[in-house]
Amino acid sequence: QGIIKLLGPAFMSKEAGGEQAKTRIHDIVTLDSLKFKNMASLAIAAQLAKFGKKVLYICAENMQVFNSGLYAKKNATIASEAQALAINAVINGDVRGIDNLIQKGEFDYIPQFNHFLSSYGLNANTVFALAEAIAKLETYDEIVVEHPLGFMQESGSRLEKSKSIVIIAGQD
Repeated sequence: QGIIKLLGPAFMSKEAGGEQAKTRIHDIVTLDSLKFKNMASLAIAAQLAKFGKKVLYICAENMQVFNSGLYAKKNATIASEAQALAINAVINGDVRGIDNLIQKGEFDYIPQFNHFLSSYGLNANTVFALAEAIAKLETYDEIVVEHPLGFMQESGSRLEKSKSIVIIAGQD
């Protein structure tokens, strides 16, 4: 119920204002709690999936796999350089390799990298552009994007366009 209150009851219906609802991107941010932001992002994605929504989780955190509860599972997939190239291809309109990029599970997710995003020539803006490119395909009901810690210029630009922002406040 907390997720419904947080995101609003409109997300439960496929129609909003009489128009067919498009993929919604939920931006998850925090100023001070990396651990709680990650836990909340994963919990929101899981809860939306339990509500019957088709959900994609993406992490824009530069540190990637080092902070994610998603990788506590033994068989979690780690992204490779080929997937970094696929991300750039999707952003540039070539969606042929998107099925190889997305991993299926309780909710779908883009695998995180074993090193910093910047090691692969990617950054938070790249991840935000990926989320927007996938949203345009309208294959998902919801996309949960975990932002980098704090409010950087990259996040600020994305949040200006956001229709759903969840701010996590907690104590590590």
